[in-house]
Order: sequence, then structure tokens, then C-alpha cells
Amino acid sequence: MPITKSPPEFIFTDFRADQIAVSRTQPVKLRWVCDGDADATFTLFWSGNTGGESLAKGTREWPPSGQSRMITKDTSFMLRANTKNPSGGNEYHYQTIVINCTDPDLTANTLDVTNDTHLNTLTNTGRIHALAGIQGDGTKPLRVHQPAGLKVDAALDVGEYEGQATFRRQVTVAGTTALNGTTNLKTTNVAADSTFTANGTSNLNGTTNLKTTNVAAGSTFTAHGNFTASGGISLSEATSIFREPVSIPGAGHFTADADGFIYGQNRSGTTFYVLVRQGWTGPERRRVTVRDWESYCIPVKRNQVIDFENETAAIRNDSFWMRIS
Repeated sequence: MPITKSPPEFIFTDFRADQIAVSRTQPVKLRWVCDGDADATFTLFWSGNTGGESLAKGTREWPPSGQSRMITKDTSFMLRANTKNPSGGNEYHYQTIVINCTDPDLTANTLDVTNDTHLNTLTNTGRIHALAGIQGDGTKPLRVHQPAGLKVDAALDVGEYEGQATFRRQVTVAGTTALNGTTNLKTTNVAADSTFTANGTSNLNGTTNLKTTNVAAGSTFTAHGNFTASGGISLSEATSIFREPVSIPGAGHFTADADGFIYGQNRSGTTFYVLVRQGWTGPERRRVTVRDWESYCIPVKRNQVIDFENETAAIRNDSFWMRIS
């Protein structure tokens, strides 16, 4: 009577990784031992790939030679072996392993950090993405403590949630800047070929150097310090960079109470002269001849004295004093 032998035992074991912890730039290599069934098929599953990847018969490593795979977070792998039982049905055998990523991507619902968080590398492929915004805690503002400051490579929108921008140090603008609300600036430099646009109230409280400036209708632009325009200034609508002009008061000498301008038009029918002196009896600093129907605008410093020669009432009535704000 013939004796039948049992089929060889199916061996499926030793599912392992060459390295149990890798960086995001290091490839992962998995290996296993399988014997006893040349027709066994394998499917590899891992976090984020629940559909699995079918492997060729006889495979004993993943990924195949010549290929590389990396992970960006701690990843669980499950290897399933599929064999046939004597009646032709499927039998499944499983092994699992977890590989740690030493510099992973993190996904969290709520992340509470009780100490410092260091972002050591911010490159084109390593940035902070805050889809819903970043905010401080209650009345505590979000602060940048590093002396190099905060660099914004895209649009900066300030004030949507009841806030306003306060710059306590020098502000340098190297591109087109639009100020759409109340803005208080201390020192402002707008680089050549750049544009400064004020669509709301802008208070410049220090030295201001501007190339091109646009002040929208209905907006206010106030300079409380030195104002230097290194390019053309176009003023439309009702715009004033001086205080309200006043007629030269009375007859005789007029002493400037601030830096400003004497301006007017000669409609007296005769030539006259405008003299600017340093004090009541001081030497002449400037003498300007104004012929009939000529206009004039003469800069005057604080405490300088203005005299009119060939003075008439018509000359007085058509001469005005404007203080610089």
C-alpha cells in the first residue's frame, strides 16, 4: 500500500527592516523569510496605503533591487502572504513592523507646546503653513524675538481683526506698498522705483524718504518730521502739505514763526523787491525782484525777517505766508 507524504510545511517568518529608524532622506528596506510554497503571493500594506501593493512571486525584499522608498513619519508595515490549502481555498499569514522617522512630518488636531519650538531650517520646501492663521493667546501678541526680524515674502494684511500696525523702528519698503487704513510710522524709507500708496489716514512721525507717493481721494497723509521726496510728487483732489496760508499781517516787517514760504503774485503795476534778513537788523540773506504780474515763492527759515521794498497795499493783499506743518 503506498504511503502519501504530507506537503512541506509553509515557513513565513523573520519580517525585519535593515534599519528600524531612518531619516526622511534615507531609503527603507524590508526583508523576510518564506519557504515551502513557491506559489505564495505577497501584498504589502502601510500607513496611508491601505489598498496595499502586490509583490511578485518569490519576492523576499521590498522595495525591489534598484528602487528606493522613503517615509516622512513613523510608519507601520504589514506583510500578507497568501497560500492555498489542500481544498484550494485561500489562507492568509501576516507579519508587521514599525519603522520610526527621525525627522517626521507632524499632523495634529490640537498641539500644545509648553516650551520653546525651534524651526531650524526654513527653505522653499520647509515652511510653516497655517491655513486658518496664527494668533496669540488672548491679549498676548504673537511675537518674533530673533534680532534678524520677520521676513514676509508675500502680501502682509494687517488689521482685519480690529488691529492696527505700529512700527516702533525704521521701516524700509523695497516694493509697492499700499496702506489701506490708519497707519502710524516713525521712520519710513521707500526705495527708488517703488511706490507708497495711502488709501487711509497715514501719520509719518519721523524722517520720511519717498520715491513715488499716491494719496487716494478722501485720505489723509500727515508728516510730523522731515519729509524728503526723491522723485516727483503728484497731488490731486484737495491736498495740502502746509498749514492754512494767511495774508501777511499789517505793514512793515514780518517775522517767520516757523519754516515756510512767502508766495504771491505782483499785480501792483510796478516792480518791488522781497528781502529776507536774519533778524531785524541783520544782513540780507536773499533779495528777490518781482516784476509786474510775476508770481513768486520764497523759502523762509524760522525767525527770519521779510521786508518789501516799494511796498503798496496791493502788494500786501496779494502776499501770503504758509507755515510748513
